[in-house]
Amino acid sequence: MDISNVSLHFTSSDHTPIPLDSEWISTLIPKRTIGAYLLLAQTEVIYVGRSDHCLRTRLLNHNHRDKASHVIWIVASSALRAYHQECYWYQCYQGDVINKIEPASPKDHPIKSPFLDKKTINMSLFPN
Repeated sequence: MDISNVSLHFTSSDHTPIPLDSEWISTLIPKRTIGAYLLLAQTEVIYVGRSDHCLRTRLLNHNHRDKASHVIWIVASSALRAYHQECYWYQCYQGDVINKIEPASPKDHPIKSPFLDKKTINMSLFPN
């Protein structure tokens, strides 16, 4: 499919899976976009990640592209916000993804995200 004439830029995929294809990624994700993402094999989430500098470059060069067919992403206003989103997704999909270790905090923010605590996730989804 030739989409070379498309000039749209999405700020996020709005949780709609987009083909993990170089043309799609280059067309839809602006350079220097910070964000978090889910890699999918068809409909199953297989990897949770983020980019603190350029989401487009991260996805175009991802070492799990051969395992994934689609991507969902969220644009973040900072590396810290992308980290928190990644941690939230990591906790939600832990056990189902090929990630071996929990997300590392951004270089400028050596903190552990509260979203790495399952109690925080449960409280945010099911408040008393």
